[in-house]
Amino acid sequence: IMKNGTVKGGGMYYLRDGLRERGLAPLGTVLALLFGLFVIGGAFGAGNMYQANQAYSQLATTFPSLDGEEAKVYFGIVMAVLVGLVIIGGIVWIARVTAFLVPFMCGTYVIAALVIIFGNIGEVPGALGTIFTSAFSNEAVTGGIIGTLIQGIRRAAFSNEAGLGSAPIAHSAVKTKEPASEGFVALLEPFVDTVVVCTMTALVLVITGTWRVSAEVNPGGAKIVAAPGSSEVIREATAGQFLHTRKSDGDHIEVIALVNGAFEDAEEVEGWVSANEVTSRAGVPVTSMAFASVISWFPLLLSMAVFLFAFSTMISWSYYGQQGVMYLFSFVGDDKIHLPVIAYKIIFCLLIIVGTSSSLGNILTLSDAMIFAMVIPNLIGLYLLLPVIRRETERFLTLVKETDRA
Repeated sequence: IMKNGTVKGGGMYYLRDGLRERGLAPLGTVLALLFGLFVIGGAFGAGNMYQANQAYSQLATTFPSLDGEEAKVYFGIVMAVLVGLVIIGGIVWIARVTAFLVPFMCGTYVIAALVIIFGNIGEVPGALGTIFTSAFSNEAVTGGIIGTLIQGIRRAAFSNEAGLGSAPIAHSAVKTKEPASEGFVALLEPFVDTVVVCTMTALVLVITGTWRVSAEVNPGGAKIVAAPGSSEVIREATAGQFLHTRKSDGDHIEVIALVNGAFEDAEEVEGWVSANEVTSRAGVPVTSMAFASVISWFPLLLSMAVFLFAFSTMISWSYYGQQGVMYLFSFVGDDKIHLPVIAYKIIFCLLIIVGTSSSLGNILTLSDAMIFAMVIPNLIGLYLLLPVIRRETERFLTLVKETDRA
């Protein structure tokens, strides 16, 4: 708690102060500085450019006429202005409207997923079987089980922020007599996000068959050949047809199936297509296709939901990054700290435009790197602070038991 009554918290502070109490002040100082730096990078990547990219991708999927380089820039400018009004201009009402709409959109998404799942309840066991058999198939083993696990952990951390140390920045502002109680509340976030919502999304993708979709054939069609650069045509794919692909050598992409949309309705094919004959399909647009195959109007609602989710996530992560900036530049004094903060906010808004214009692969690479960088100092600190965590947890649970008895 600062002298002016404001509350600051998160990885920077519990790493510095917690390790100092354990006689590890130099290590705590270094880890806190690293975390403060990396949380800014995380805000720019996962909390900004990725969100903007996926919001635009969903919009372009729903409204193909908006697909194009100029449209990407215009969309980025509009989103940057809206975010800037909140984080720079302090327009609180936009944030309040978003806070009201996001739970509604989240609820609608869950209901739509449940409609598809219960409407195809007989296919759920097969879908679960597909998930598990695919995870441990010969293809998965060949690709490396460890590599698959790493990819899964990446996406899980990206989704629920568990272990990153970002959520404590927000939870530290909560008024509570017992910090451990807020910790238990925070435990619900990864459960709801990953175990509930992500599992439902996975079932929808598998039930509708869109889990196989990774590329779409361009208007000119595509020729599936026996090997990269080969003239032996195995099959011709028509414009708009979806492909299940496996790997790429840069100029050519390996095709393993032609996807027809229905559950398990795919024609196995072994061949290659030229990379310029297809367009990659990944992320939110594939999820949109899954819902659209059952609920035709849902992509419209999903476009709005993704925009609101992205908008609210940007606001949250901008706050995380701002706390990192304030920690790193605390040496300038409270009377000048607003200068680096304003510079950070301007850069944050400009990167929204970069996010809508960049490729998803490049943004994911940057985001994964920053998230991994955040995890390292945070996990080191948590490991060294385990005795403190254990002590506080046991004390809180004892207090709860005594309160119940009374």
